[in-house]
Amino acid sequence: MFEQNIDTLTLPMHAACFSYVDYLLTRDGTKFSELVKKLKAKIPTRDALKQVWGMTPIEFEALWKAWVLQTYPTK
Repeated sequence: MFEQNIDTLTLPMHAACFSYVDYLLTRDGTKFSELVKKLKAKIPTRDALKQVWGMTPIEFEALWKAWVLQTYPTK
């Protein structure tokens, strides 16, 4: 989910990544900064999410999907 090199992302993957960041910043920008610091320190994403927001990647995805449906217009 978060481990791929940005140079290899497709346009839909870039859009999804943008919405991940948008979601996390909307939830709490301070915690987002904390997450980025942990990821830069090479803490695995699943552990960093748990430490900062108390959620697993699966929980994050479910919350993010619900937020996307409420936030972004559909086609």
